[in-house]
Amino acid sequence: MRRAGPMLLLLLLAACAAPAQRALPPPPPAPAPAPPLLQVLQRKEGGASVVLGTLPGPLHPGGDWLAVPLVAVDSEGRAEALARLLREAAVPALAFDGTPLPPPALLTRLLERTPLTALDLSDTGATDAHLAALPTLPALRVLMLDRTRVTDRGLAAAFAHLPGLEALYVAETAVTDAGLDALSAPGAPEALRTLVVAGTAVGARGLPLLARARGLEVLDASDTPLSDAALAALEAPKGSGEGHPGAALHTLVLSGSRVTDAGLAYLSALPALRALGLARTEVTDRGLAHLAGLATLEALHLHRTRVGNAGLAHLARLVHLRALVLGDTRVTDAGLSHLGALAQLEELELDGTRVTDAGVRRLAHLGALRELSLSRTRVGPGGLAHLAGLSSLRALGLAGLRLTDASLAPLAKLRALEVLDLSDTPVGPRGLAALEGLTALQDLDLSHTGFTDDGAPLLSAWGHLRALKLTRTRATSVTLEAAARALPQLETLHLGATLVRAEALPALAGLAQLHALELSQLGLTDADLAPLTPLAGLRWLNLALNPLGDGSLAALPPGLVELYLPRTQVTDAGLPGLARLRHLRVLDLRATSVTAGGAERLARERGVQVLRGPL
Repeated sequence: MRRAGPMLLLLLLAACAAPAQRALPPPPPAPAPAPPLLQVLQRKEGGASVVLGTLPGPLHPGGDWLAVPLVAVDSEGRAEALARLLREAAVPALAFDGTPLPPPALLTRLLERTPLTALDLSDTGATDAHLAALPTLPALRVLMLDRTRVTDRGLAAAFAHLPGLEALYVAETAVTDAGLDALSAPGAPEALRTLVVAGTAVGARGLPLLARARGLEVLDASDTPLSDAALAALEAPKGSGEGHPGAALHTLVLSGSRVTDAGLAYLSALPALRALGLARTEVTDRGLAHLAGLATLEALHLHRTRVGNAGLAHLARLVHLRALVLGDTRVTDAGLSHLGALAQLEELELDGTRVTDAGVRRLAHLGALRELSLSRTRVGPGGLAHLAGLSSLRALGLAGLRLTDASLAPLAKLRALEVLDLSDTPVGPRGLAALEGLTALQDLDLSHTGFTDDGAPLLSAWGHLRALKLTRTRATSVTLEAAARALPQLETLHLGATLVRAEALPALAGLAQLHALELSQLGLTDADLAPLTPLAGLRWLNLALNPLGDGSLAALPPGLVELYLPRTQVTDAGLPGLARLRHLRVLDLRATSVTAGGAERLARERGVQVLRGPL
């Protein structure tokens, strides 16, 4: 038998081989992730917010959080998609941070059947028509309408749909007493706990609501025509129980109102009052006598009143007082002796008083003090020695004092200090060197001081700084570059009217946390602003007094909320360039060529607060 040849073997092997497979079609592309519709923010103490992420997505935020639309609600489909997401994610609070407020009909679609407990329309173009369009929101507890165009008529329409409303904010609106009368109408909210009417005409008729809102806990009527007669409703009748008006009130702000000493008599028996604001009123020493019995009082604001030393004697009984503001009053060293019994005092402001070094000596025993401001007083270099023992101090204000470099040495013992204001003092790098050990510093104001680049090496010792202000100093680009290297956590930087040049601005890219930047009066032109564009986290920018034109608006970072351009060369023609700044809320165009019509269009279409007029 003949052996198979090589060619035959190859043929046999090929026949036995597995049949060739056809090429498989490529797998279908993975579905694209749903585009983000909502930005999620976490509220921080003091009002600031931190971005947590976006929705839809895997994010499951907890605590006190809110959402902001990332897209304009400009169609029924978009409104319904957002409403569905609000329901699915159980969003508790909704705000419009730069996103245009939708028309009333779309706002209805957006909000209906949502679980919202808080709605913030502040600083938007909200009108009465928007309030009338609100659907019934049984879970809504907080409605914020500060600085909107709503009027009394709009409030009446809103109350009919918000039976559970507990907090109402209408500061700086056209709302009057008539608008709040709607709170007494059938079906109106009955559980009001917080009412903010600051900067309105509310109170001209005496705020009759006070007699009815027996559960009211917070009332801010600052800068209103509220007078003594209105406070009569808060007086506790003899033998009254906890249900009388004012029984639950713990925070009352009357600053800038028409309240006088006589009105304070009605506050003398408020059982729960913890915070009272009387700044910029006609209150005198005699009026403070009515406060002596407020045993629960923890905070008292008397800035720019007619209070003096005799008035402080009445405060000696307020042993639970933790915060006291006496700035621009008639208080002197002698009056400070009455504060000796206030062992729990943590915050004391004496700005603009006639306190001297002798007065500071009387504060040395207030060991609980955490914040002390002596700015614009008569305290001199010798007074700082009396502060060395206040080891609990976290914030110290010394602005406008006639200090010397040598006088700063006692401050070196304040190792817990986080905030230090030395602005408008003659101190320079030599004196600041004594503070090199204050490694806890987070906020340092050296504006209008003798600071120069010789102090730049000190920045590395203060590596935790979040705010640095060097306006009107001789700092140059050397200091800016040093700050960018040494201060990775810096959030606020002021360099206006310094010797910094445009060539150094790229160094700002190293400050990833920066959200507030002041670059006024540096001679910057449109072409110089390119390094600012990538600063995505920037929210506040001051470019005043620079020769900037309309072209500069195209280079601005997109996340800006407040923009200051006074005395620049911006005109109406440049305003369309602001369309990309969808978070913009405040725009300062004073002393520019922008017309009233251009500003009005921006305010109407975007809800932006535009400042115009002379600088």
